[in-house]
Amino acid sequence: MASHTWHSSSGKGFGNETTLTNGTAISGDVSGSVRRLILTAKHMQEKLRHWSIGKASEAEVSDAYVRFGTAFNETITAFKCHKIDLSDIYSVPGEIRIPLEQCLGNDPSPELLEQYMPEGKVRNVYATSSPDSILFVATDRISAYDVILKNGIPDKGKLLTQLSLFWFEQLGHIIPNHFITANVDEMPEEVQQYKDQLVGRSMLVKKASVVPLEAIVRGYLSGSAWKEYQKSGTVHGISLPAGLVESEQFPEPIFTPSTKAEQGAHDENISPEQAAKLIGEELYTQISTAALQLYKTAAEYARTRGVILADTKFEFGLVTSPSGEQSLILVDELLTPDSSRYWPLSSYTPGGPQPSFDKQYVRDWLVSEGFRTGLESGREGHEGEGWLIEESVVEGTRARYAEAVELLMK
Repeated sequence: MASHTWHSSSGKGFGNETTLTNGTAISGDVSGSVRRLILTAKHMQEKLRHWSIGKASEAEVSDAYVRFGTAFNETITAFKCHKIDLSDIYSVPGEIRIPLEQCLGNDPSPELLEQYMPEGKVRNVYATSSPDSILFVATDRISAYDVILKNGIPDKGKLLTQLSLFWFEQLGHIIPNHFITANVDEMPEEVQQYKDQLVGRSMLVKKASVVPLEAIVRGYLSGSAWKEYQKSGTVHGISLPAGLVESEQFPEPIFTPSTKAEQGAHDENISPEQAAKLIGEELYTQISTAALQLYKTAAEYARTRGVILADTKFEFGLVTSPSGEQSLILVDELLTPDSSRYWPLSSYTPGGPQPSFDKQYVRDWLVSEGFRTGLESGREGHEGEGWLIEESVVEGTRARYAEAVELLMK
């Protein structure tokens, strides 16, 4: 274990410069990363204490772990950039020690630090021995309104992986994607030992720098877009004709971006102009053009299978070639019922909500039972219990996901 300890050069907590007790000064970005790490670690410990006495839900604890993991990886990256020994991270203030042990085991090592990556709401991500690839594992967890529900959907991870693989192949001619292989036998050796757990729900993918933008394409007026339209006649700040009804098809699909919030926070709908300022005009044009083409191609195919693709969310990343040039690729899951709104074509009737093959079914049930944003620890009168869905809703959701896969792929 490293013998160094942390202190601030100002003596008043972490300032613009932090120094190791061996005299090594480090810059403000490392100091800022460490400060965020300490804050998220304290937050995680607080949530664990509250959970132990029934005052916090498992979903809140999970979100706290994710926030800690994100801050932890930022600190690791900063250490690497400044060529600081990774083992020195053990000697940041004591609030870090317990979370490190809980996340990484009782005796964490620099080698294990290299492998740890934050979990998403419904997916686990792992570093591998390959410097250019990471492992995606789709769990059976399900989230709604940015809350991880206490019970999952059996086989959901396998169904979503199956559908993502299908769409990666179908749409690969439009833009390159991050997929490498779903064959565990072709993955790094350290991954293969977990084959029984990974088959059917894992992908080895290219490591990319994710663009901080949710690339949402809408072909129909539904969800948050319908709510905004009712209030202001706009969708993500885009003016639309008066008199549209819920679930009505747009003459042409529209690109409606949102921010990509940290885990546990909420994405924010923004206008195309705001998105262009956020990531730059050139990159915005590349992403919006690719997203619209992906949506149109997928929607046309889905319609031939009796399914309406009402809207979907894409994510993009940048990869660097050996020559140093960056190129845009498609990342994350693709056109699954978790990231898309699928409706049966046979029953489509504009003017109201539609039956769906996606998790809108779960959202609707949650709202009807009193769950909503702002009550993340549990509905009124049940604080601390988290969000739990009835078994009939679990089975209904699984059946809808399975039917979507069957219709689209068979």
